Amino acid sequence: MANPNIVNVTSIYGNTSYLIPSAAVVTGSIATTILTVTAVTSGAISPNHSITGTGITTYTNVTNQLTATNTATVTATFTQATVGSSTIVLSTYTLGTATSILVGQFVQPVSGIPANTYVTAINPTTNTITISNVTTGAVSGSASLYTAGQTGTYTVNNSQTVSSTTITLGGIVWSALTPASNTVNKIDNIVAANISVSSALITVAISSSITGASPNYRLIYQVPVPANAAIVIADKSTAFYLGETQSIVVTSGTASAIELTASYEAIT
Repeated sequence: MANPNIVNVTSIYGNTSYLIPSAAVVTGSIATTILTVTAVTSGAISPNHSITGTGITTYTNVTNQLTATNTATVTATFTQATVGSSTIVLSTYTLGTATSILVGQFVQPVSGIPANTYVTAINPTTNTITISNVTTGAVSGSASLYTAGQTGTYTVNNSQTVSSTTITLGGIVWSALTPASNTVNKIDNIVAANISVSSALITVAISSSITGASPNYRLIYQVPVPANAAIVIADKSTAFYLGETQSIVVTSGTASAIELTASYEAIT
């Protein structure tokens, strides 16, 4: 008779993930699944952020950035003839220079560059940037880079109609920790480091939805992390398993103040 306590494991892979949660207050409206942000009071918007405000459906999250209407940082000629490439060559700058390019900037979605694309690496020697999405066609012509998460348009997960209102962006789903299909992630440790000069609050919770769209069960709640210090949220003595329908939701009281690092094992 088979032992019911034995689980077949085909592979275990160790991984490390990083997250710098933001927080933001903006003015915007929603038409179906398009969020239009007309002003940013503080912070920055990023995919997987939950949003709240008058008339907004509960458990609404930002999914993608479509466009940017804030002032461009760089405008240049973008060139990449190969479809499916993750690199673009920049030349003939009409705004900014190569030194103005920063990792994390939003890439204008011109022909061949899909929406929700960001700069992930820079090679100043070859005037080349690496982008988060591969090209969908040949790229040739003028395009721009922007500070991400500012005014512009975004998609959200719930269709609704909301007039212009103040919107608060809170928790963000740590999507890298969400298990793949037929996988369980064992979270071995989570460390939060405060890189700012002031104390910052951090909340980390487990959600029973991959979108964070259900009640969250908190590991820690609004715990202050002193300036230039770190706290351990979970370690081997408190390790836990995350199923493929679950996620980790992180809320920071100060935008970009906390750096989170997690080590985990993906078990299939």
